[in-house]
Order: sequence, then C-alpha cells, then structure tokens
Amino acid sequence: MRSLPRASLVGLLLFLIPAVSHAQPDESIDVRLFRSINDSQSPFLDRVIGFNAAAVKPAVIALPAGFFVYGLGADDRPARVTGYTIGASSAMALLVTLAVKELIRRDRPYVRLSDVHVQHLESADAYSFPSGHTAVAFAAATALSLRYPRPAVIAASYAWAVLVAYGRVYLGLHYPGDVLGGVAVGVASGYAMHLLEGEFERLDRSVFRESQVLPAGESRAGGSGTEKLSVFVIPLSGGALVACTVSF
Repeated sequence: MRSLPRASLVGLLLFLIPAVSHAQPDESIDVRLFRSINDSQSPFLDRVIGFNAAAVKPAVIALPAGFFVYGLGADDRPARVTGYTIGASSAMALLVTLAVKELIRRDRPYVRLSDVHVQHLESADAYSFPSGHTAVAFAAATALSLRYPRPAVIAASYAWAVLVAYGRVYLGLHYPGDVLGGVAVGVASGYAMHLLEGEFERLDRSVFRESQVLPAGESRAGGSGTEKLSVFVIPLSGGALVACTVSF
C-alpha cells in the first residue's frame, strides 16, 4: 500500500503541471512554433500523419485489450496486469485532459488564427489545452515502457507518441504548448499507474484462479523467455492498424 500515497501525489501533479505550464504562456513563441510546423505541409506527411491520427483511438484500446486477451488465453497474470496498467493509464490521462480543458478553455488554433491548415477536424473537441491524443499516447507509451524496459519497446513506443504529438500541431488542431501539456499528463499518468501495479495484481488474483506468477517478460516454457504481443488488425477508414507479434 506504500504506492498509494505516491500515486496520489502524482495524481495531484497531473492537474498542477498542465495548469502551471499554461498559466503564463508566451503566446508569440507558441504561435510561431505552431506556424512553422503547420505550414510544413506535404502529401507524404498528410498520409503518414493522417493515418496515425486515425489509429490513435483504436491503438490505445487494442493494446491493453490485446495483453488482457493474451493473458487470459495463456493463463499469464503479468500480461493481464500489463493490460490493466496501460488501459488505466490511458483512461486517467483522458479524464485529466477533459477536466483541465474545461478549466482553461483555450480556443483551438483554427478558431483564433487565420490561414491555418486544418485536417481531421472530426477528431477535435471544443478546447485545445492540453492535447488529449498526445496525453493518451504518452500514457500508453510510458506504461508499456515501464512494464517492459527494453530499448526496442521504449524507442518504438515513444517514437509513435512523438509522431502523435507532432501530428496534432501539423493537422492544425493544437498549439505546441498544448501537446507539451499532453506529454506531461501522459507521462505522469503512466507513472502513476505503474506505481499501482501491485494493486492491479491483487485485483487479478481476486478475480481469476491462482496460476504460476511470472515476472513480466518470462516465458513458462524456457525460463529465459520472451515478451510477446499478439497480432491485431483493426480496419480504419484510411487503411488498417496492424499490431504485430514481437519477441525480445
């Protein structure tokens, strides 16, 4: 239970970090950075960033669901706990961003500025700060990286999250300051849920029968083991999101 006070402190920081970072913004710097990114339009980036933008919501659902389903099928508690941790991290990041948006109510760039290149407007709600897509992406990346601290996992997870963050500015939906606030919320959410992994394991024990408990990443067959991710194909309007099996 020692993790609970620390998690509570992190939860408080989830609200304070974005609020403080937005308290006295240098609007000119934020706008200049926004213009430099938003004006760098190209057909290639349109395709890559547009596809990634459409994949964020399916990805943050499929990733924890995939670990949970794999954990059920393989009787693997650590995999299920990974699913709980990633799912809870993304959910906390989303709730915090919604609350902060209602408190700050910052207009989106295309509302306040002229000549903004706007795409994927359907993915934007009323307010801009902090970026919800960035927050949930960094929450999932942080939770996964803390659970499986391998260079390949960390690099791939955060590369995807950074692309999400960059894309929100490129698409004209957020200022750079918005995505920085989202990064802070996401990382803090992932770390907070990492502190509660013991609680998630106790919850899993209360729901599912006892099974051999292995540290995350160890296999039942060999002992030296691998981390495995199942394959999921999620149809999207512009293509399909594929999460492949990866071994480490």
